[in-house]
Amino acid sequence: MNCPGRPAVRPLEDCEQKKVTTFSSCWGARPVSQPSWGWPRPRQVPALLALLFASSAPRLRCRRRAGDSFEFNTRLWNQFLRIAQPYFLPFPDDEQEASDAQPGFVALILATLVGVVGGTFWLALGAGSAASALLGSLPEGLGGTLTSMQAPGLELVALLGVLGASATFAAARQRLQGRWRQWWLLALLLFLLFCVTGLNVLLSYVFRAIDNVLVEKNATEFYAQLGVFGAALAVAVPVISGYRYVRLTLGRSWRQKLTELFLEKYLENRSFYLLDSNSQSTDVDNPDQRISEDVDYFTKVTLDFLLDILDSVLNLVSFSAILWTTSQTLTGALAVYALVGTSLAVYLGGRLVGLNYEQLRLQADFRYSLVHVRDNAEAIAFYGGEKREEGEVKAKLGATLSNYDQLIIWETGLSAYQQAFFYLARLVPYFVLGGLYFSGQVDFGTLGQAQFAFSMVLSSVTIIVSRIQDISRFSAGISRLGAFLEALTKPPDAKAARISTLEGSGLQLQKMTLFTPDGSRLLLKDLDMALSEGRQRRLLVVGSSGVGKSSVLRAVAGLWNRGEGTIVRPPSAQMLFLPQRPYMPLGDLRTQLLYPSEGTLGDHADAELDSNLATLVQEVPACMLAMELKVCEEVLAGPCADEVASKPEARNEESEPSKSIATFLALMTPVSDESIRSAAAYLPLRNFGEPLRKSDDGWYHLSEPAAQIDTFWSHSWHGNDLCKIFTLLVIYNSRQAMVIASFGALLASFLYAGQLLPGWDVDAHDALSNSVWALVVGTVFYLVLLFAGRPRERVFLDIVCIDQKDRSRKREGTRSISAFIKRSKSMIVLWDTTFSRRMWCIFELSAYLHSRSPDEGPHLTIRPTIFGPTFFCLTVGMVLVHGIIMLFEGAGLIFVEGVVVCVGFYTFVLTCRHYFRSLEQLQHDLHDFTVDEATCQCCSAPHPEGSNCDKEMLLNCIRLWFGSVEVFEERVRKDVLCCLMEQLSGDFFSYRQCIVALIPAMWSGLDYASGAWLMCTQLIERTGLDGDGCPNQLRGPPGAFLVNWLLRAAVWWLGVVPSILLLGMKAMYYLRQRSRSRCLDEVVNMAILVWMAALVLGMIELESLCWRLSGTFPVEPINLRRWWCGMVVFASIMLPSAWVLFAFFGMRRSVVLYKEQSSAVPTPAKPEETGQWEQRAESEILKPSRWSL
Repeated sequence: MNCPGRPAVRPLEDCEQKKVTTFSSCWGARPVSQPSWGWPRPRQVPALLALLFASSAPRLRCRRRAGDSFEFNTRLWNQFLRIAQPYFLPFPDDEQEASDAQPGFVALILATLVGVVGGTFWLALGAGSAASALLGSLPEGLGGTLTSMQAPGLELVALLGVLGASATFAAARQRLQGRWRQWWLLALLLFLLFCVTGLNVLLSYVFRAIDNVLVEKNATEFYAQLGVFGAALAVAVPVISGYRYVRLTLGRSWRQKLTELFLEKYLENRSFYLLDSNSQSTDVDNPDQRISEDVDYFTKVTLDFLLDILDSVLNLVSFSAILWTTSQTLTGALAVYALVGTSLAVYLGGRLVGLNYEQLRLQADFRYSLVHVRDNAEAIAFYGGEKREEGEVKAKLGATLSNYDQLIIWETGLSAYQQAFFYLARLVPYFVLGGLYFSGQVDFGTLGQAQFAFSMVLSSVTIIVSRIQDISRFSAGISRLGAFLEALTKPPDAKAARISTLEGSGLQLQKMTLFTPDGSRLLLKDLDMALSEGRQRRLLVVGSSGVGKSSVLRAVAGLWNRGEGTIVRPPSAQMLFLPQRPYMPLGDLRTQLLYPSEGTLGDHADAELDSNLATLVQEVPACMLAMELKVCEEVLAGPCADEVASKPEARNEESEPSKSIATFLALMTPVSDESIRSAAAYLPLRNFGEPLRKSDDGWYHLSEPAAQIDTFWSHSWHGNDLCKIFTLLVIYNSRQAMVIASFGALLASFLYAGQLLPGWDVDAHDALSNSVWALVVGTVFYLVLLFAGRPRERVFLDIVCIDQKDRSRKREGTRSISAFIKRSKSMIVLWDTTFSRRMWCIFELSAYLHSRSPDEGPHLTIRPTIFGPTFFCLTVGMVLVHGIIMLFEGAGLIFVEGVVVCVGFYTFVLTCRHYFRSLEQLQHDLHDFTVDEATCQCCSAPHPEGSNCDKEMLLNCIRLWFGSVEVFEERVRKDVLCCLMEQLSGDFFSYRQCIVALIPAMWSGLDYASGAWLMCTQLIERTGLDGDGCPNQLRGPPGAFLVNWLLRAAVWWLGVVPSILLLGMKAMYYLRQRSRSRCLDEVVNMAILVWMAALVLGMIELESLCWRLSGTFPVEPINLRRWWCGMVVFASIMLPSAWVLFAFFGMRRSVVLYKEQSSAVPTPAKPEETGQWEQRAESEILKPSRWSL
């Protein structure tokens, strides 16, 4: 190296040759140490027991590399926690703090488990009570189990467990910020796992009862038990499906976060470069495989093992009790058999751990050798080294297959052992219990249940036998990821000297001594050099290969800093290092020009880049430019080039970018046909509206090009996402869900009336018998169809149809927003209190109204975002009210129903009163609307230099459309306000939407009607009557019961409850104003609740009065004919009354427009301004439209 003032430098061996030698030594055929195993030392026993429960791993130790022991000890357990913990709980960087944080993480895991166990215990008690009330009697043996669970001690322990878990998480709430979702997912997953185990226990009792009735040849009881099995199956299918869904969702989320963690660690502090440069002294090979494959396998298998172990423990506890009560001898035989089998499996499977670890490494070596050939194809072709590379690749393939041959042998032997083990296990229960069955000490059903319980307990205690292959691969994966993470987070050697780097003008090297990163070799000693700013701007460093030219640049760039001395250089943002090998990142031309300044892409306007490219064209010689352009055409050819070529006007845009974009908006034409995109409505709503909830993620792939759009979704990004999702689900799916769920409820009532579904027994002294089948089936169908419906309508949603990640495509979508609106057949506006203050929201609604021709009325649907949650809660509340009426009696009914109604309707009153106040505020906002007060997202922060303002762009478009901003403001104050208020007032609580939300009242009526039919038919059969009447002097055929209850349910569904709600809403509107004090405001809320309760009592009294008007109403017996007449009278009063109330006194007529209340009516636009706009519209843009519905 020739540098001014450079002292003598020790020669350096050729770095490239050393790198090749290192590569050959690392990837060539080197001897692999044979794994060895042994028993753990005494100090390793606690860690071994923990690892057995964490990964079910055998006790094993093998040699991975020379000097690096691979064994199951505390280090492996710490590696597992360090990998798993960051997703659930922040992991400190300090080693001492990290070791202190691990017990807290384990405590939170245990708290989650304890809390879920306690909650599941209470839920099981409630489900058992409900099943007893619904089915009348439980399968033999199950009732005793539920009774034993109701011991006061167990209930207290479960309650303390839930409280203790809640206290543990409350204490750690500060550290869990941003991580609550994963803990809720984990808790839900554990809960569903317990439900699956409980269903298995239930099915064991059900099959036991079925076997016994088959032996007894009791056909009636047999079909009854089949009905119980069907009910259990109806519950089990959604629970198991939900369990799998939550399990995969948690694994996917965990993989994403863990992969991002490894990527951050891999790319920060240039760890990726240091690991590659120091590959000769590190055990971390193939980081790409560890990040992509090992992380994926770790997250999947960790969840598998965790859930399998918990499932095994639950099955062990649940079925051991069944097995012990059946035969203590069988339980002892199981323990001996499982212990012997597990010991042999650990012995035979120990060899697999080392083989699997080596197989992962060898496969990665083989794959990388192929990637190496692909990346260096030209160099290999120049050298003609195809044969040599083929030999290298085949050698690695041979080593991989040789190790795989050993895996085949050991896995085959272990598989044969497993099959023999489980086949012999099937004979153990029969061998032990066969004599008891033949002697009559156990029945056939007990024998089958014991066989089932034995298999469940055996699978629990022999998990190592069944999962030994997975255990070995999982253990190897933990070691690989743990070593990788340790290498990424390994602190620098504090004792090693480092070159200090200072920021200054020019470039100076002051007595710089440079070593290789591992400090094993001296490269330069006491090097001095100065390159001042303004002179000597070009310096050529020459020298023979290997003397250290590139090493100096690495030191200046900060890649290598092992050594002594000082480097003074400009800030990194003012320096550019060009590597010897050209590199082009993935992306468009803009990305190539600005690389690596990804974080400041928005700071560079297109005009600035165009100017720089023009300067480049002028400075570069023509011959070189022609050569470079030819290369660019080959490398960068794509749709962007085609677009520029097909739109020459794009290169001649106006000087102000906002005006050129406004021209696109005003013309309502897209930048290109491909930019008009739409998506099926169910895609933005899938996974409970995941695109709306996670708008920062990329969802552009869900859309596709479309010529027409069915519906344009307009919303404010500042609104509540969950409310938007509920509202869209109710708009699209509620009616279809109501119809199909009603058919399901009708079918369930028919099956119950036909005695194909279990219910209460009826005797001559019973009151009216009913079930909850129609209500339960209707509710389940409704919820499933509401949340899982797949509407096929093609819709526009900005988050999905405009690319939020790619800047160029986002710009195209923004320019084409008017074309999206023009090509939309209808629009749904999701209104909230921020909508009228957002410039884009008002512009979208105005553009849609403007785009309709005078003969075409706009298909506009405007709903508040509270519309969906309100009506969903109303439906759920109706289900709870009617379910409580059916399941509770006496004082318990009054108390529980009172609590549910008060809490539910109190929230309903608060929501509606706030909504009516917001409507009043909306009228004030739009009555005084000015574009100066409207805001855009880009205006909430200082605009980056050179970027366009959305508001200025929209104002230019408005001037083109309306001639002036004042005309636009006037139309917003009148026409937009009328559109919003007309639908937000009347359509928020319409009669059609009301009967959809109140459909559970009809399902409950179906339950009462089917119960009435069943009671009469059974009583007639028992007393031998001819069908003309019922015993106990209940006059009238069974059809009278059926028709009366159906008519009563229809009247309450279609007339009574909607009227009560409408009158309550009227009271909420007139008392909407907030009181001066909080206490007075609560008095107003309670007054409205009392008013609605009085309406309910009044309706009940009116119904009773209609019965009395039909004739004398005897106390005993009940005259069904007069009851029928009373129902007809009640229906003739309530159904027309409900129609009159909604038609003439509905909310549309209650909410008065502000402009009708105020005398200050806005003045219309000046005639000359309107004429100027019409003339401009005819010549340039579009004809004016009628802004009316």
